[in-house]
Amino acid sequence: MISPPTPSHGLCFEVEDTGYGIAPEEFGDLFLAFQQTRTGEKLKEGTGLGLRISQKFVQLMGGETTVQTTLGQGSCFTFYIQLALAEEVISSNSIIPIDGAVSIAPGRKYLILIVEDNSANRLLLSQILMQLGFEVQEAENGEEAIALWQQWPPHLIFMDMQMPVLEGYEATR
Repeated sequence: MISPPTPSHGLCFEVEDTGYGIAPEEFGDLFLAFQQTRTGEKLKEGTGLGLRISQKFVQLMGGETTVQTTLGQGSCFTFYIQLALAEEVISSNSIIPIDGAVSIAPGRKYLILIVEDNSANRLLLSQILMQLGFEVQEAENGEEAIALWQQWPPHLIFMDMQMPVLEGYEATR
């Protein structure tokens, strides 16, 4: 039996900034992993992964990312994706599996240290890991991370590389 077609809807997203814009000669490297514009390098913000990851998500959803920019005035990133309406799913399970994972094995104790100066990023990762059963501690910079590591040696550290006080590269050394 053939199912009736699922109604689809399109969504268009635009993210605009009033930053420095992007020089035309840097367009070729804009969506490459670990590549930053000269402006991004000067501001010491990010690692050059955000645009690449965003572009990949959009491509996985069948869309494409475009950019319009004016040097000295800012940029506008746009993507359009087609969406189908989802069927309602009723579940009695209160745990939402994260990509198939429900929790760590019972009786296991794993300590995870999250070192990130952005509180929203720290909170999101912390909540996901705690939901899976990990014990989590957080630090806002490399100096705090070293102090925590000495008192509470974790099994794994998620380390942001660019932070105030002491950056991740130096803290890792």
